[in-house]
Amino acid sequence: QSLGSLSLPTGRIVAADPLCLYDTDPFEKRMMPGSYPVWLYIHHIDDDCRVAFAEIRFSEAAPVRFEMALTWRQTEEELDGEYFGYGVDSGVGSFMDTEACSALVRLTNIEDGIPPELDELLEESYIDTYSAGNFALPESDYNAAIFSTGFGDGCYPSFWGYDEEGEV
Repeated sequence: QSLGSLSLPTGRIVAADPLCLYDTDPFEKRMMPGSYPVWLYIHHIDDDCRVAFAEIRFSEAAPVRFEMALTWRQTEEELDGEYFGYGVDSGVGSFMDTEACSALVRLTNIEDGIPPELDELLEESYIDTYSAGNFALPESDYNAAIFSTGFGDGCYPSFWGYDEEGEV
């Protein structure tokens, strides 16, 4: 399912629960600033549909290996067979530029922890067990790709996919 394009004016990506912005550090790896398509992959289990994973597509090349996406505070040595991820307390995840994240944090017109425009977007897009959308932050040029997480609250890891040439 396409979520449209995500604007990354700084190339610094934040993956976070947009309704509970506790951890807003961007990934250490910086991408080329630009606009990139976002895709959701939906897993169908009988009558149930869940977001299996979300992807920012930087290239049409197929990934051949994956590497955990880390923030500057995280190191692979700390993992010991585990993974880092962003915490989700509202059943919703997102991708956004670090500047969009700062703008979302600054929003003052928030009722019940959610901007009314975002609440409306998620309600309008609801399909059985998930909702998703490309949220244009009010009074700014920023946007965020927002989606229900597969099984609600928890910790969701992010990965960089590399093609045969070693490019993301």
